[in-house]
Amino acid sequence: MPNQTTKQATVVAQTTPTPGQQMEQVAFFNTSGQPLFFTSVAITQMPLQANSAAADVAALNTNFNALLTKLKNAGLMASS
Repeated sequence: MPNQTTKQATVVAQTTPTPGQQMEQVAFFNTSGQPLFFTSVAITQMPLQANSAAADVAALNTNFNALLTKLKNAGLMASS
């Protein structure tokens, strides 16, 4: 893998640069080295998932499945 440099970046959605603005092509990758793609999709906050007070594994399983359902319903996780 080539040398990597870590930089902070601000991602701005605009179709053309501001006059006098310098543009630099940048690629973003996840920790597995796969490229990240940004879209103009708004991110919606999902409903609160209460802290688990499960007393056994069955209750914890129910709480965890409720969390998964909320993630899917908010569009943050694929449903299949």
